[in-house]
Order: sequence, then structure tokens, then C-alpha cells
Amino acid sequence: MSTQTHSVVREGVVAGLMGATAVAVWFFVVDLIGGRPLFTPTTLGEGLLSIFGSAPEPQFMKIIAYTIFHYAVFILV
Repeated sequence: MSTQTHSVVREGVVAGLMGATAVAVWFFVVDLIGGRPLFTPTTLGEGLLSIFGSAPEPQFMKIIAYTIFHYAVFILV
């Protein structure tokens, strides 16, 4: 019999990272097929930043903001 301990938090973080990555890859593939790479994270990042009343940001800032939010939410859930 094994007496190995499991960390629920660690396993939750790993599951969150795996889920967030799977969804991000799915978004990327769908956007690539549609001929607009990174369209989804750019649009969602723009919406996220507009909640805070932020001025228009460069595309990469929208993508980074959404990606951080995306992974944080998946890890928390």
C-alpha cells in the first residue's frame, strides 16, 4: 500500500494550467483556420481592458492582459 500524499492545490493548479492551455490552443487553431491568428485573445483582451476604462493599447498588451486573466481564472476554478 502506498502512503504517497497528494496536494490538492498543486493538482488543481496543474489541472488549471492544462485546461487553460487546451482552450488557448483551440482558440489559436480556430483563429488560424479563419485566417486571423490571435484574433480571439486580442478581442477578449480589448473587452477585458475596456471594463477598466483603459485607453486603446497595442495588440500585444491586449493579448498579454487576456492571457494572464485566462490562466488565473482557470487556476482559481
